[in-house]
Amino acid sequence: MKKLFNLVMVITVISLLSFGFTTNLKAEEDDNTNGKVDTTDGILTLQSANGDFKYKMDARLYLDAAIYNEDEAVLDLHSGSEIRRMRFAIKATLWKNFIAEIDFDFAGNEVDIKDAYLGYRVESTMFKVGNFRSPFSLEEVTTSRYISFIERGLPNAFPTGRLLGLAGYKWGRNWQIAGGIFGQEPGDTDDEALDDEEELEKADEGYAIVGRFTIAPLYKGNNVIHVGGSYAYKTTDAYTEKMKFKAYDESKISHLRFLYLKEKNVDHTSMFGLEAVLHFGPFHVQAEYMKAGVTRLADSGKPNFSVSGGYVFASYFLTGESMPYYADQGEFGRIFPKSKKGAVELLARYSWINLNDFEADIDAGEGKNFTLGLSYYLNPNYKIMFNYTNVDHDEYADFDGDYDKYSVDGAGVPAGGFDYSVFQVRLLVAF
Repeated sequence: MKKLFNLVMVITVISLLSFGFTTNLKAEEDDNTNGKVDTTDGILTLQSANGDFKYKMDARLYLDAAIYNEDEAVLDLHSGSEIRRMRFAIKATLWKNFIAEIDFDFAGNEVDIKDAYLGYRVESTMFKVGNFRSPFSLEEVTTSRYISFIERGLPNAFPTGRLLGLAGYKWGRNWQIAGGIFGQEPGDTDDEALDDEEELEKADEGYAIVGRFTIAPLYKGNNVIHVGGSYAYKTTDAYTEKMKFKAYDESKISHLRFLYLKEKNVDHTSMFGLEAVLHFGPFHVQAEYMKAGVTRLADSGKPNFSVSGGYVFASYFLTGESMPYYADQGEFGRIFPKSKKGAVELLARYSWINLNDFEADIDAGEGKNFTLGLSYYLNPNYKIMFNYTNVDHDEYADFDGDYDKYSVDGAGVPAGGFDYSVFQVRLLVAF
């Protein structure tokens, strides 16, 4: 199957390029040389007069700060600030139906490839090949510019994220379906395994099959009922027989993780997710549930196991705005304040993740978070976010047993787990 994935990728790229070169390009020269600049949605867009060519800038900067209220006699989480994201991307439409995007993150003084793909879109169908988000989970596929809280919820440890692959999309008036076959994210290999000759024999790239379907039974103006489901089948990465799930406590100023599951002798992981939204004008309720089943290698002598998580949150705009809904993507989009004074949103979220399966001797911890939020949208480009989160861990949330080396006295996780709260602020600009 892994070799089949590589063959499919090569054939697809060659086919798309060949189709592009042989497409009948009948656009009039004057229509493509005389263009216009558009900034109506707060994003700079350059396009030809007939719309066959379009270039959209996508830059963003997130400045974050956090204050932790913890027992420093046990563990210091280090309050502070950082540049959470510093992204620059260009999205292009070429010859009307061809699309492409390149997207890089420069936060942390490092360059990280985010989106890098080419594709073809016609009417209600689209194909993409390259590196991009695999279609799993509403919160995961929603761009970080539009997510409601500073960080995604605890179950964000499960989605397959950005991968190198091929995907197809189809949509109608109130539904969409997406699916694809993927390899690994660029540069995602276990370098330590390269010195092991036995591991080199397992060097075929890992693969994943991922799909998502959503439908809006009610889709009328600002009133939306949205339901959907996702599924992913994922093998282990090249050179490894390992899997891992790692969850931040919805804050990344402190880089310590308490919830971390890493297991060897794994054949594949099967994941599914359910999502639902009730959206009526300024009121929005969103929930997701995810479960991952891990299948061991037949000769491992260890049992299979499963872990799960979910979240539910409510949002209300005091100033009357409503999140726009895009049925062709199964997502909610950018807020446009009704007044020059801006928009104000109140939020509350409960999220949890359970990385314990005691029957299979898996005890990586359980976390439960409750967050209150306040967001102020100065305009469609600027947003200030305030989040206060109470973090509740069980006694097994010990960063895969490494908690001791971080604690002040090396005594290990306190009875009942290490709990704390955090107040966070984000200044976001997207243009």
